[in-house]
Amino acid sequence: MSARLSSFQLPLAEEEILRKRWIARLTSPITWSVYAVLAVLLYFLKPVWWVGVLLFLCSTAALWFYWRLTGEALKQRVLKKVITKSNLKQDHEMTQRLDRLRKQRAGDLAITLGKFLELKREIEVEVTRGESVPEGAGQVEAMIDELCYGIADELDHLAQVQGRLARPSLQITDAQREELEDTQREIVSTISQAYKTLSETRNNIDAILHPTSLDLPQRDRAIEDVVGRLKEEADIARRVRQRLDQAAMKAGVDQGD
Repeated sequence: MSARLSSFQLPLAEEEILRKRWIARLTSPITWSVYAVLAVLLYFLKPVWWVGVLLFLCSTAALWFYWRLTGEALKQRVLKKVITKSNLKQDHEMTQRLDRLRKQRAGDLAITLGKFLELKREIEVEVTRGESVPEGAGQVEAMIDELCYGIADELDHLAQVQGRLARPSLQITDAQREELEDTQREIVSTISQAYKTLSETRNNIDAILHPTSLDLPQRDRAIEDVVGRLKEEADIARRVRQRLDQAAMKAGVDQGD
C-alpha cells in the first residue's frame, strides 16, 4: 500500500494551530474593543505621554491575562476548525477519486471506496463531537487519513489489474496472467484487512480517544504476609506432631519387647 501523508500531520498542524490562535487573538472583537476604548480615552483626556504609555501597557497586560485564562478554550476552537478544514479538503479529493473509479467502469470498487469514506466520516464526527478534542485525536486523524488514501491508491491499481484481465484482445502469456491474478488476490486481501481494521477502529473509537485508566488501588500485602507466616507455623506444627507420633510408636514397640 502506498503511503500518503495526511494534510493534518503533526507537527505541521501544531504550527498552523499556533498561527491561527494568534490571528484569532489579534482579530478578536475583545482585543479591538479594548484598544478602541483606550484610543477614545487618550483622544479626549489627552494625558501626558507617560500616562498614555502606562495605560497602553496596562491594557495590553489585561488582554494578555484574559487570553491566558481562555487560551485552552481558544486552542480547542482553532483545533476543531483546522481538523474540519482538513477533513473537507480530503472529502473533496476522495470524492474525485471515487468519481474516477466510476468513469473507469469500476463501480464495485467505487462502492468499496465509498464504504471506507463513510467509516472515515463517522470517526471524524466522533473526534470533534465533544467540547474539547482528545489528546490523541491528531494521531488518529493522521493514521485514518493515511489508510484511506492508501486504499484509494490500491483500488486504482486493482482497477487497472482487473481491466487488463478483462480485455480479451490483450495478448498476455499464462505466466503474466497468473502474476496479474496473484496481484489481484493480494490487493483484495489488503483491502479486506484494512476495512476490518477501520471498522474495529470505528467501533472502539471512544475507548481509543478516551482510554480508561486500569490503575488499581494499592493492595495490602499484610494479609499475604500473615497467611505465609500461618502456613509456616502450620508446617512446623505438622512436623512436630509427626515426630511426636513417631516417638510414641517407637516407645510402644520398645515396651512390647
